[in-house]
Amino acid sequence: MSKKIKLEEIEELDLNFDNPTHEETLEHQRMADEIMLQRRAEEKSIAMKLKYRLFRVDVERQEVSLSVFQQTEVKRQLLETYFPVKFSKQDLGKHTPAQIGKIFAKMYEYSKGY
Repeated sequence: MSKKIKLEEIEELDLNFDNPTHEETLEHQRMADEIMLQRRAEEKSIAMKLKYRLFRVDVERQEVSLSVFQQTEVKRQLLETYFPVKFSKQDLGKHTPAQIGKIFAKMYEYSKGY
């Protein structure tokens, strides 16, 4: 049985660190793990938002055309730069210029949400 704990809700904890029982020790560890996991998730979310924002800003700064058939090489480089895990597995060299343009347009539209 697990309970999600929001960090904002924790004002004061009454923890017995002087002579904890085994159950208390396990509960303390579980709570610490939950807080750590929540912080990691928040950090990952912030990093993802930043990556999409930087991608969008770079696209706009370089004035990359959203036309499917134009600037294919620039689009490929931007996709590989900002999303290396996703697009290194999916070798963009195997895609046609139109496919790259469609992928790029979808990623750009998605990035507007951030």
